[in-house]
Amino acid sequence: MVDAPPSGRESQSRELTARIAALPMSRWHYNMILLTGAILIVDTADQGLASASQVDIARDFGVQQTELGLLISAAFFGATFSAALIGFLADRFGRRRMIALSILLFSVATAGAALSQDFSHLIVLRVVAGIGYGGLLPLAWAFGSEFAPTARRGRTLSWLNAFYGAGSALAYLIGLVVIAPFGWRWGFAVFLIPALLAVLVLRRMPEGVPYLIRKGRIDEARAQVERIEEKVLRGQPRPTPVLDADEMAMGADVSLLGAARQLFGRRHLLATASTIMAWPVPAMFVTGLLSFYPLIFVNDLGLSLPQVLAFLTFSSFMTILGRVLSGFFLDPIRKLSPSGMKIYLAVGVAFFGIMPFVIIAATWSTAVLFVLLCAQYLLQGLWAGAAMTYVPTVLPLALRNSGLGLFSALTNTAQIAGPILIGTVLEVGGTRAASTMVLIASLLCAFFVLVFGHRERIIVEPDLPLRGISVNADTTSTEPQQQI
Repeated sequence: MVDAPPSGRESQSRELTARIAALPMSRWHYNMILLTGAILIVDTADQGLASASQVDIARDFGVQQTELGLLISAAFFGATFSAALIGFLADRFGRRRMIALSILLFSVATAGAALSQDFSHLIVLRVVAGIGYGGLLPLAWAFGSEFAPTARRGRTLSWLNAFYGAGSALAYLIGLVVIAPFGWRWGFAVFLIPALLAVLVLRRMPEGVPYLIRKGRIDEARAQVERIEEKVLRGQPRPTPVLDADEMAMGADVSLLGAARQLFGRRHLLATASTIMAWPVPAMFVTGLLSFYPLIFVNDLGLSLPQVLAFLTFSSFMTILGRVLSGFFLDPIRKLSPSGMKIYLAVGVAFFGIMPFVIIAATWSTAVLFVLLCAQYLLQGLWAGAAMTYVPTVLPLALRNSGLGLFSALTNTAQIAGPILIGTVLEVGGTRAASTMVLIASLLCAFFVLVFGHRERIIVEPDLPLRGISVNADTTSTEPQQQI
């Protein structure tokens, strides 16, 4: 099937986005990484706040463990609802506005929860906070994928992923320095400070070029690209634009249902299915099993609870390290072959299930168990960096916000279902049955990604001398692009 020639609007969008993709990494890019990373840190920290403050909350309101589980899940339910919706609204009204609005919503709702007079009031505000922060992850990833140079996209998104992982550590740090000495209400009140990020977003973050063009603001889009080039190149010659992965026409705004129809339509079905197999499905099985690690380690492996908590706290930092390292490994792998990223991701998905099986399947010494646990979380970070780079590459540019929102919503839903599913299997068949099921599911997902996953175009990076910029990139590669 031969695609129709691009329209004038689509051609201009491709030209402008290709100019951004061809730019070398610069201070401007690193500033955008820091701004987006700060958003992701406070996003994840808010998610972990309920866990860090649950002891104080239980004492104040006299609630039991079941109700505390509801407290932790409340924001998660709100995030599941908003992930797809806010991504869709960003495609309609602009990413920058929706990011700023989302920050204000979760910041004000979280700080307002400090004034809760009863437990039900607190639950309602946690749901509202979840609606706010649920859309930030897909929007931040869409922003990073759009403005990162093509040849450095893997590193950029992996570093953003590391920021996201660091938010959990921030939540427990707030618990240590604020909640423990002053109480949970002050811990929630601290989250009024991130509202200042909304101002920085409106002042510093550029709007998406495809959005501006889709709204007919073509001159504004071109002026914005020229401003970015001026900040990055500082008077040096502009590199030849590098066409990015297969992008669909900008067209008019589509409905949320229309976006879903296109993502699950004939052209993009395999790409969408491989993305689900690379992200939400493994997350459902493996994170479901990981949520029962304290119980398994104490009851089945004979560790004490303090040992388990110490092991999990330290090994969780290995996830951040893995996400950072993924940024160094991924781009060279992507340059080796158009299939490089999906092979890397498939191997990561496989080990995502292999490591829990190895840990649970045998009786290890305490030292060996600790090393294996660190290795598992390191590999988990390497997988996460690849998954968060793969998803924006697969998605059509015009549906990137909506698509990332959809996949985030699916992942949130999967992480709600995972503990329920694994808990049932643990009760019926024990740890061996649960770990075996996770292993088989991960291997099947890895096989699907490997066989049906998306192939990138050959990545072409301009030759950038120290004192100037010259281009020897061939943007007319004749290698056929896989049609999804």
